Amino acid sequence: MEIVGKEVSETLAELDAISEMIALTSTGNTKNLIVAAVELRGNLDVQAFGRATELAIRGFPQLLCRLREVRTGRRHRLYWDRAPDQSFPFIVSELPPGASPAHALTAFLEQSAPFLDRDWDLFQEPPVRLHVAKVATEHYVVGPIVHHVASDGGIAVEFGRAILAHYHELKTGSVPEWGLGGIPMSTMRKRMVQVEEGGFKDFLRKAGSGLTPLFERPTLPIGSGLKHDTRQHHVKRVLSMEQTAHLVSLAAKQKTSQIDLFVCATNLAIDGWNEARNTPPGTLTTSITVNMKGRFRQVQGPNNSAVLFFKSKPEERKNLESFLREVSLARIRHFRRNMDFRYYENVCKLTDSLRPFPFKIRRKITSFLIQRHQVSIGVTLLGILWPEIRDGKLTGNSPTVKTADVEVTEIHGVGYKLLSDTRLLLIVYVYGGRLNLILASSACLFTREEAEQFLDLIVDNLLQPAGI
Repeated sequence: MEIVGKEVSETLAELDAISEMIALTSTGNTKNLIVAAVELRGNLDVQAFGRATELAIRGFPQLLCRLREVRTGRRHRLYWDRAPDQSFPFIVSELPPGASPAHALTAFLEQSAPFLDRDWDLFQEPPVRLHVAKVATEHYVVGPIVHHVASDGGIAVEFGRAILAHYHELKTGSVPEWGLGGIPMSTMRKRMVQVEEGGFKDFLRKAGSGLTPLFERPTLPIGSGLKHDTRQHHVKRVLSMEQTAHLVSLAAKQKTSQIDLFVCATNLAIDGWNEARNTPPGTLTTSITVNMKGRFRQVQGPNNSAVLFFKSKPEERKNLESFLREVSLARIRHFRRNMDFRYYENVCKLTDSLRPFPFKIRRKITSFLIQRHQVSIGVTLLGILWPEIRDGKLTGNSPTVKTADVEVTEIHGVGYKLLSDTRLLLIVYVYGGRLNLILASSACLFTREEAEQFLDLIVDNLLQPAGI
């Protein structure tokens, strides 16, 4: 760690508040990593893929930086130290012979565990590494593992797309059509919002929403996980194109958003799961991750994610239709009150209040506070990955990507041991017209078999109202 005097070098760029908060909470079992892996079928040229990654990373300069702490007077700030000539780790391996191609994601994460679970020293190394794992003949799992300090989920997925586009160009000599402007739906530019200063009632509402997750001890599903097990299970389900279309139609029919369906499905899954184990329902809290990119002028950086919190009591969840309507109205109220920006403001206040202390002390304090924000379950909707654009307009479709002599058959967007004490996190996105659901569950809560069963229960709650 380097502490300099009053002069800040031109090679340094200050971290935004959210990135700094993530850096300060990356300690212990909280790793804050994003895995944007893809499965490829075909004759992959590994050497060309490495070269494509070197070309792609030039468009994401923060991925080749290191952290520096700068002290000015009695204030400490974190900066990116630009190091464009710094190399990044490129790891090539083969998955164990017994690894099932149908469970390539699980095998890939298990093999990558030594890299995922190590303490990344971002003051000495870049926040990215690329893994290429051979599953079988002409079957690979490849992709960057990016520290959340330098990237949100949208940017990580876009980085993966850029690698594939450069690979195609290296092998064929031309830029692929899907490589021009295809970005995650959730990061599309939004209508800019001007945030106005609220009155005393607004102050009380903000204070209450910020303190509620601290003192509310939410109900969790009953599991058989081992108390001190620090592992994390990741299970995945991919719905058919027909099932996906039915859910889109259901959301439109109910005049709601798909994210509301996922909030309801996960809450009802906890109720049903606990009821089957003779445990009465209780208060549930749900966090949903939203992307602020393009909404506020003050938010500009590699991390544009904010969190909204929802709370429900058992009697509110007895009728699915009314519960869905209440969740939808609550989400709309959150956005009208700019609660995503209020979250950002709270993060700014937290990081700024601790600036008199050096990094090690700030990290202990911040981690302690953030870990108090426990929720029953977290939900992240990434939207449509690499949506098709025709005549400058989105079609809502995401065609399967082919790059040179290989084809992308699946995308695995995984959040690995992210900040806060979130025992269950559901990540949802659409690729190739099919809905993908990945559940990350703490091994101290669920066994892997229980995580599989719980995700199946969520899927059942999604499909039954649609009559599928």
